[in-house]
Amino acid sequence: MTDHPQYPQYPGEDGPQGPPQQPPSAPGYGQAPPPPPGYGQPPAYGQPPAYGQAPGYGQAPGYPQPPQGYGQPTGPSAYAGWGSRVGAYLLDGLIGAAIAIIPVIVGFVIIATTGTETTDISGNTTYEDANPLGYVLLILGYVAAFAYSLWNFVFRQGRTGQTVGKKIVGIRVVKMQDGQPMGAGLAFGRYLLLAILTPITCYINVLWPLWDDKKQALHDKVVSTVVLSAS
Repeated sequence: MTDHPQYPQYPGEDGPQGPPQQPPSAPGYGQAPPPPPGYGQPPAYGQPPAYGQAPGYGQAPGYPQPPQGYGQPTGPSAYAGWGSRVGAYLLDGLIGAAIAIIPVIVGFVIIATTGTETTDISGNTTYEDANPLGYVLLILGYVAAFAYSLWNFVFRQGRTGQTVGKKIVGIRVVKMQDGQPMGAGLAFGRYLLLAILTPITCYINVLWPLWDDKKQALHDKVVSTVVLSAS
């Protein structure tokens, strides 16, 4: 029996021990390792973004919306009563009279004491050659009363919904559409309608809120305003 020489085995050759084990493959040259799972994926629809992340481009953050019907009357009890409205008008009138009464009285006194009293055939008394200061004070008194009424019923009420009298009794005038103050223009129109409709309706205009469902006067219906309790 001839003995064959034993040759050494080199890597890669099959031998009694079987093929050699291959080392685990490494990423190719120049290739980045795979990203971790879930990296760069946007959050699911309807889920808030993660802490510190801003909302998507062009998306504004949500803000709470005001409740529907803000500023609207909530029921019949929200409308101001007839007595409150009359009380407010009386207070406004008294304040206007107080502003005018002092210069008017002083003007009459000056005219009566400096002028010569004469009476015509109709019984009308006049004062001739009176001090002109008396007439100036009379005019100033009426102008002051008119200026107060214009400021109170037009500019103040148009901006805030309240005259001085309405502020005292706790009522305010607003537009029916949105419950906001009227503005100076609409307040001026409402004031004119009050002055016109009241005498030509024999004061039915100011009595109308007594039986009206929304306690509106006729001039309120024309300009679409309501008087509410301010409390």
